[in-house]
Amino acid sequence: TSDEGAGGFLRAKQTGRILAAIAAHLGVTKDKDRAALAWVRARTGADELPAEWMRLDWDGPRLAWRDICRNDDRRTLITGIVPARVAVAHTAPFVRPFRLTMTDDGPRWSPQFPAPQLLYLAGMLSTYVCDAVVRSRLTKTHLTAETLLGLPVPPWQDTTTHHRIADLAARLTCRPATPERPWADYTALAAELGLTPERDGLTDPQARRDAEVELNAHACGLYRLDRDAFRFLVTTLFDTPKHRDTHFEFRDAIISRGWGR
Repeated sequence: TSDEGAGGFLRAKQTGRILAAIAAHLGVTKDKDRAALAWVRARTGADELPAEWMRLDWDGPRLAWRDICRNDDRRTLITGIVPARVAVAHTAPFVRPFRLTMTDDGPRWSPQFPAPQLLYLAGMLSTYVCDAVVRSRLTKTHLTAETLLGLPVPPWQDTTTHHRIADLAARLTCRPATPERPWADYTALAAELGLTPERDGLTDPQARRDAEVELNAHACGLYRLDRDAFRFLVTTLFDTPKHRDTHFEFRDAIISRGWGR
């Protein structure tokens, strides 16, 4: 995070974002950076943005997805929550974790999504239904932000089902850090749902499979799919030679569990 290399580049990009927000707050249309810096100087007496005004994207958990994808891989839509203070490459675009609001006293940062909503979104994007939409729309090998933003994810509601999806996604995501994954610190994110990675993170393969089955079943209910429709969706779009047995086993387990329709 030093000003040498990537740290300096990221700070410069975020400085530009903040200066643009200040200019918009002031209603300036010309010489925006100059006007914004003059405003900063008048407020703080400094020629640069105060350190406390700066918030980098990697300071929070980010919902990221794999840009390079194919219709015949096991999964086409591959998403996950990257923990804070972990860098990603350009092939892993992400949703910005913080929303910037400008006030007369300076910038204010707030979460783009509260933790339950972020985890709900991550959970829904991991389901067969969302993956099926991507498989049916993908024409190249890049999953663009436009495609991701166009996915028909049911909006968050304060219901038992939505909270359960968030809880399952948290337990699947927030596993304890290991010597092989020392960077995977999800303690703060898990705590937002009253969980701890050591106590609640799912590491047992069968427990993880059961959670994925339940999560997919809840998603089918939110999408109002019946069992025949879900069977057709998986059978048609996930019938790839290398992964057919895995997909069809999951399909049958999800249907067997049911979702109230």
